[in-house]
Amino acid sequence: MPLRAVSATGDYQAFQYDASGWLELKGSYKALNLRMPCCQAGAIPKTSTLGNFFFAHSQTGDCTTAPETQEHLYCKKLIAQAAQSAGWTVTTEKAGVSPTGEKWVADVFCEKGTAKLAFEVQMSPQTHDETLRRQSRYSASGVRSAWFYGPKLEREAVFSDRATPIFSLPEVKVGTEPLVARHGASLTDFVVKMLTKQLIWASFGHTEPFYLTYLTGSCGKCKRPVKRSFGYRESNEAPLDVQPPSLATPEGINTSLGRLLETMADDELEQRGFSPLLRIHRSGAMGPRVSYANHCRHCRLMVNNVLLAKWVNAVQNAPVGGNLNEDGEMVDHPIGTELIDRNTDGSGFWALLPAVSTK
Repeated sequence: MPLRAVSATGDYQAFQYDASGWLELKGSYKALNLRMPCCQAGAIPKTSTLGNFFFAHSQTGDCTTAPETQEHLYCKKLIAQAAQSAGWTVTTEKAGVSPTGEKWVADVFCEKGTAKLAFEVQMSPQTHDETLRRQSRYSASGVRSAWFYGPKLEREAVFSDRATPIFSLPEVKVGTEPLVARHGASLTDFVVKMLTKQLIWASFGHTEPFYLTYLTGSCGKCKRPVKRSFGYRESNEAPLDVQPPSLATPEGINTSLGRLLETMADDELEQRGFSPLLRIHRSGAMGPRVSYANHCRHCRLMVNNVLLAKWVNAVQNAPVGGNLNEDGEMVDHPIGTELIDRNTDGSGFWALLPAVSTK
């Protein structure tokens, strides 16, 4: 359900219309000879059952454009309207091609001067490798890009870094502004702040070394070797081989992983051979809650902290002369520790600048 139709006189973009203007277009579109940008089939302005304005193909043909959910369409509209209000020139469903001939179509394409930025709304499951592949096409084309992951990707690992900004929309309902997880802003406000230089890449700035404790083993799905973090120790504490970790609990592991993410970003963990960490956002009677869990660095299989604590304790309580892995097999020294030297600033994170008081 594209938001844009083309004609000999220019583009018609659904997000720019109010109810009366859209009704007027419905009565005059035939004389305008509107066409779909994807395949040049005739375009008909329509209104979805949830109130979204969009253009539909006048007839079914060979067009291979993938269908979009109404939630996807709604988020695209909000992003486009926000970008336009921030002073950018906006084109939805903008097609392009990289220098190597790879085609791309941006959900919302924004231009201002020489700056070019593509927004992608990802509602269907997508691997991180696929995100990076699509991101590389934009980079090769001189286009910056940012991603918004919908609720279906809530349990996927979100590897947001400076090169590939990824933000989560835990709940999307047409007619209600989605909130961007961890930033306390609506999607509209977040996009406006991003495009007006109020979103920055901030360094953690930790310079003290620390010990990272982990459990070695193999992934239950892909069977490849993994190193799952479960502990965090300051550098002034005894290392693992001098002072073994205490009884592992899911709560203790969650706290350690949260502390770890304040010091190391997912990409840095993965570069060092550790499992990347998943942030899980949940809403409950006590309000929003964030927890953390390990992902396989190869196939992204998640292991929750209840199971990880069970494995760690099984290893610690194993007979002298051997240890157990998660399959109950005896292995040598499956618990390890690594000193993470911090002589330079740590990795970073995306942060909104605080609002400036006008009082």
